[in-house]
Amino acid sequence: MSSPEDSTIIIGNQILKVSLAAHRGRVVVDARWQYLPADGGQLKPTRRGVTFVAAALPEIIAALEKLKALMVHDGYMDEGSPPKIFSHVYPSDF
Repeated sequence: MSSPEDSTIIIGNQILKVSLAAHRGRVVVDARWQYLPADGGQLKPTRRGVTFVAAALPEIIAALEKLKALMVHDGYMDEGSPPKIFSHVYPSDF
């Protein structure tokens, strides 16, 4: 169930596709990292990502907003700017 409302987000050289899908009779939100094949074809999904029932979207957005506020409060990002943490390695004060 792909829709015209699918969003593709480019973060550095990474591509994240967020879309609605049908899975086992439920509507789900799928956020999945994509890649371009070497032959230059269309984007293909990787196994990295998350899928959750669409009904949970408001709660997930609220949790992410809380996390963002905590990151701003603790100095890991400025309001409206990308985070200062760009790696999977935790900062020494984390």
